[in-house]
Amino acid sequence: MTIKEIKRRNERLKRRLWLTFVLPAFLAALIIRIVKTLARIKIRNLAESVSMDSGDASPDPAASPADSKPEPVPVTLPKVPVEEVSVERVSVKV
Repeated sequence: MTIKEIKRRNERLKRRLWLTFVLPAFLAALIIRIVKTLARIKIRNLAESVSMDSGDASPDPAASPADSKPEPVPVTLPKVPVEEVSVERVSVKV
């Protein structure tokens, strides 16, 4: 075998491994993410249509929930007492 044939076989092996293991795993992960996203969109649309049918919608069409954002409330945490520990000698060289 020449070096050229060895390189060609090596490239063919790499390509086969990639097509056998990496590509199917990538495609499976991609398909799963697409299906999850589509399911989430369908569920959101169903929930919105059910809430519109049941009358849970706001009575004023001008005031939608997207327009009214809640005011941010600052959070204050209580101060924690700090203990002071004196340094003691643990070992003394004799």
